[in-house]
Amino acid sequence: MTDIIQAYSELKAENAARDVRHAQVSAVRRGDVHEVMPGLFPDNLPKQVTANMVNIASRQLGEQLGGLPDFSCKSGRHKSDRAKTAAEKRTQIVNGFVELSRLQTQMHGGGDRYLSFGALPVVVEPDFEMMSPVFRVDSPVGAYWHTDLYGRVVHYYKCWYDTAGSLAAKFPQHADEILGRTAYSNGESSQTLEVVLCKDKYADTLFLPSKNLVLATAANPMKKTPVFIAEMPKWDDEVRGQFDEMIWVQLFRARLSALILEGAWEAVNAPVAVPTDVNHLPTGPRSIIHTNNPEGIRRIGIDLPPAAFAESANLANEERLAARFPEAMTGNLNASVITGQGIGALLSTVDTQIQVAQSLFAQTLQDAASFALEMDEKLFGQVEKSAKGRAQGAQYSIRYTPEKDIKGDYEVECTYGFASGMDANRGLIFMLQAQGAGLLSRETIMDQLASQFGINSSEEMARMDIESLQAALLSGVQGLGATFPQLAQMGQDPRQALRQVATVADQRLKGVPIHEAIIKAFEPTPEEQAAAEQQAQDPLAALMGGGPAGAPAPAGGGPQDLQMMLANLSSSGEANMQNSISRMIPTAG
Repeated sequence: MTDIIQAYSELKAENAARDVRHAQVSAVRRGDVHEVMPGLFPDNLPKQVTANMVNIASRQLGEQLGGLPDFSCKSGRHKSDRAKTAAEKRTQIVNGFVELSRLQTQMHGGGDRYLSFGALPVVVEPDFEMMSPVFRVDSPVGAYWHTDLYGRVVHYYKCWYDTAGSLAAKFPQHADEILGRTAYSNGESSQTLEVVLCKDKYADTLFLPSKNLVLATAANPMKKTPVFIAEMPKWDDEVRGQFDEMIWVQLFRARLSALILEGAWEAVNAPVAVPTDVNHLPTGPRSIIHTNNPEGIRRIGIDLPPAAFAESANLANEERLAARFPEAMTGNLNASVITGQGIGALLSTVDTQIQVAQSLFAQTLQDAASFALEMDEKLFGQVEKSAKGRAQGAQYSIRYTPEKDIKGDYEVECTYGFASGMDANRGLIFMLQAQGAGLLSRETIMDQLASQFGINSSEEMARMDIESLQAALLSGVQGLGATFPQLAQMGQDPRQALRQVATVADQRLKGVPIHEAIIKAFEPTPEEQAAAEQQAQDPLAALMGGGPAGAPAPAGGGPQDLQMMLANLSSSGEANMQNSISRMIPTAG
């Protein structure tokens, strides 16, 4: 155990410069600039008077990085339906881990800290109360780690501070050593001690470096370090945040602004020059000064150098350049007409940052999710439990047993989709253009939209199909209504068609869906059903039309029977009704 404490002390000493940068960035984000450069600001103006660009840029870019990728266990190698069903269930299991961990909420803070401090550690831990693995996005402040040649974490140390009294209450078996009790003293309970948790493939160890004391240790049954870290791209061996060098530009710009304000204050309160015949200088509104030379009364001018304002604007540009935060992100665009190409040029830096960060996040979360599946199978393999989550915009709840449903398949794929690094508008335009060019299918586009906007692609496509069919049904009913004049001209009775259209309208007023209303309106009457059944039972019914046996049946859409009805009065005044039917059938030959 002494070796672990010694290794931690050496690793912390190696990262001393990084810890100083972390403390400086944290102080500037809090507004405690006097901790970074004591004496830079006057006592009457202890805070910076300009916008805290470090905090603004980190929050805004961090919010864009806070989105989760799409977790999927499906791949092209699953050929059978059974394999695809099993992969879909593993996908639901992984998304259950994500939902249980509230990973989306954690990622917003994780993206912010990634920009400020240059790393995003993700710890996978077992929750024995919920009997499930959970993800925890840790802070890189106070964290130290060793990695192998392939970027895998070998040792991970996390330190924080607690009082001796609190630690003695948590670990009473070590109370005497923690408090420093002796035969002549009860120790000091208010002293602050550094606490360190070490995670590696062998065990989790909690110790106090200053006391050379191990408080607790627990064996690691996974035999792998349960920590996965996304590091900002490095140009040397140190992890650096995006604002490590930018804070100095912000501080000097704030100091220059403070000097400009101080100069303006002095100009407003400059002394007043009066002629020599003025012996008394009254102050206040409507004061009267007696003098023979009123033109000689004036306030002494204190002019601010124009170069100060030019330098302030120059520092503001340098500030945005150092933060990689273009002015377009604040909505300040000096243009009357903005083209898509102009916006793309202005925001290309942001797009690149987001795309690179999301690719690193996806790889880290992919490794963490794969490890979580392995942990679930090895630690809770025979426990039947439920998983609740959200996949492709739809809520679900399943029952599963890890040994039965995971079966050693820990493959997980994380992706941010085609629109990685783009805002929602440009991402949608890109996907629609790719679909129009025949490069992407409609189903693929829907899956991408599902991961970005939280919709269920399968249900949405079903709704779209239903809407198209309903529109076609409605168009058919409207077309039937347009044929009423033609039916009357041809001598047919349009009342049945009128009743059917009226029934559809009545059902729609009652809130009945269009397809159900049409089914009800066009449902055959009992008489029509009986006639149809009788005709189906009598194979000679089709030959009863009166035409020759060899004549073909009238084709659909051909001339219809013409029914002629004449009504008149006889010489005796009685009604006389005549009815005749004219039927035209083409003859053979």
